[in-house]
Amino acid sequence: MTMALATSSPSTSRASALVGLSAFVWGCWWIPLRRIDSYGLKGDWTSVAVLGTAALCLAPFILGRLDRLLGAGAMVWGTGLFFGAMFSTYQHGLITGDVVRVTLLFYLAPVWGTVLGMVFLGARFSLQRVVVIVLGFAGAAVVLDFDGGIPTPQGLGEWMGLASGFVFAIGATFAHKVVGDYELEKVWLSLAFGTLLSILFALVNPVFPSPSTNQILDAAPFTIGIVVVVLIPITWTMVWGAQRLDPGRISLLLMFEVVAASITSALLAGESYGIEKLIGTAMILTAGAVEALAERKA
Repeated sequence: MTMALATSSPSTSRASALVGLSAFVWGCWWIPLRRIDSYGLKGDWTSVAVLGTAALCLAPFILGRLDRLLGAGAMVWGTGLFFGAMFSTYQHGLITGDVVRVTLLFYLAPVWGTVLGMVFLGARFSLQRVVVIVLGFAGAAVVLDFDGGIPTPQGLGEWMGLASGFVFAIGATFAHKVVGDYELEKVWLSLAFGTLLSILFALVNPVFPSPSTNQILDAAPFTIGIVVVVLIPITWTMVWGAQRLDPGRISLLLMFEVVAASITSALLAGESYGIEKLIGTAMILTAGAVEALAERKA
């Protein structure tokens, strides 16, 4: 990886650095989410706040391209729908679950992507892909603990983390089939669908009370600030980087998110990081690296 970056062009190296930095920031994203949660916008209402605010901020730009949005086609809208589902499920997991476990469950996405690629994109069945699938699921089993039975996520937050990686893989499959420059449309649709799905989750599963007007107003300055300064830039950087870097390099750089989540959750949330998590992390990240390197080679 170091040699690949060293021999890259300046523009590629710059894109790699920005995507890596964005991934590290994503690994810290649970911190502002829980800060907003502390204002009284609990659970899915936190997702409604950040995703809805981001969609509103980008609305003036998308209105100028409304005809292009409406005629974007099923692949663009499908990308937005499934990426929006990823946003809402992943954020629910980060707010309510163990940060590292949820993040690692999300990082089974390369495994789901491998399976979906073979089924829908005609990707060749190979030993490398078998290794990805076996390592990914084995790593998840270690992280989730066998405890005498089939290892499964504990609580809704971890199930949401698992689901987020799966819907992300579906969204990436849709995105792979998009023809043309629809980056703004994909970002805005992801935020808009994420907002709608978070509202649906909050209403269908009302574990957390609806926030009061005072709570919304108290949280508004911080929410708007974090969306404008952090969420929109890192989302846009990922989209921008995806146009300039091959998928394999993107996948490798995104693994900085796991590093950031592990460090910050241990230091700030007091979450334990024992040998089981370490082994599971290594297995899942190795699976992702194998798949990423296979994509770069292809």
